[in-house]
Amino acid sequence: MKKKQDGFTLIELLVVMAIIAILAAILVPLAPKLIGTAKRNKAKGEVNTIAMAVKSYYSDYGRMPPAPAGGNSLNTIKALIANDTVANPRETVYLELETSNITGEFLDPWGRQYELFLDDDYDNKVTFDGGSYRTTCIAVSRGPNGATVGSPTTDSDDITTAK
Repeated sequence: MKKKQDGFTLIELLVVMAIIAILAAILVPLAPKLIGTAKRNKAKGEVNTIAMAVKSYYSDYGRMPPAPAGGNSLNTIKALIANDTVANPRETVYLELETSNITGEFLDPWGRQYELFLDDDYDNKVTFDGGSYRTTCIAVSRGPNGATVGSPTTDSDDITTAK
């Protein structure tokens, strides 16, 4: 009479390891594409959140937050995260996201500062990359290639609230 043994045989273990290796070989080439898609989706959500924060600030104060100086949106972001008591005396937090910090830096998923274009003259038009849009705020991430302000046109990888 044979004894029954508990556990896996060597063949069973090798078959399981081979299946795991095949699945890993299929999934590894997809990882960069999935990461890129996740970063683009995160940036889309964050530009929409920034635009809504500016609109909420405008709704509360009846004026736009401090305008970005020379393409740098640091002053605007400081007002939105309640780190500028002159521009935001009520210290209302309009923007609270994981990548904002006390200095007001607010970086996109590729590590670059978001850009803001505001309706400073209150005519409900914002000029952005050579176009005029009927809105009060446009938030922009220049995407993976990081084309900067002043480029002749919007790159296809730019993520923006301009419509």
